[in-house]
Amino acid sequence: MGVTSLKNITVTFPLIKNKNKIKMKKKINIEDLNFATWLAITSDEFNSHEAYAAVVDYLDKFRANGYRVFMSGTHRYNDNELRIIERIVAWTAQIIYAEDLIQKELQIMGEDADSSIYAHQIKDAKKGLLKCRKQFPDFLKCFIEEDGAIYLRCSPYFIFEERLMYRTGLLLPDMEHSVEMAE
Repeated sequence: MGVTSLKNITVTFPLIKNKNKIKMKKKINIEDLNFATWLAITSDEFNSHEAYAAVVDYLDKFRANGYRVFMSGTHRYNDNELRIIERIVAWTAQIIYAEDLIQKELQIMGEDADSSIYAHQIKDAKKGLLKCRKQFPDFLKCFIEEDGAIYLRCSPYFIFEERLMYRTGLLLPDMEHSVEMAE
């Protein structure tokens, strides 16, 4: 089990074994992890609940080297980083909302449903995520390395943080949460 701590709460997550191992030729570092995370959160699959294989692989390698992975309550994003996150949240919200409208239209209209307008909104949002990747080539640093640990920085945006935790494998869709008080 991996243990993640947030203030006075400890959340226990099962470790994920990456089935699609990526072979690394150089020593792993935090920049590699952050770049893989940036690719995961600006991909057209950011709304997915599936873990992004490269990020999981990096986190597994850090753990194998004795690092612990935590969610940080003290490492925050600055204003410029929050503006980037806000763009990602806007595009992600558009995808979530359009997917919901497609489901509602299918339920109400059945075979007569025409969800093409919503599919177009999803397509535009996915293009927006990829455009965000190109506009910010220095990428967002979601993880911080400090005192022999890796910290996932907290975001004030629930949609972003939840999707980020899914894509990093720190949260699984079918996982039961085990919450304990920290000592």
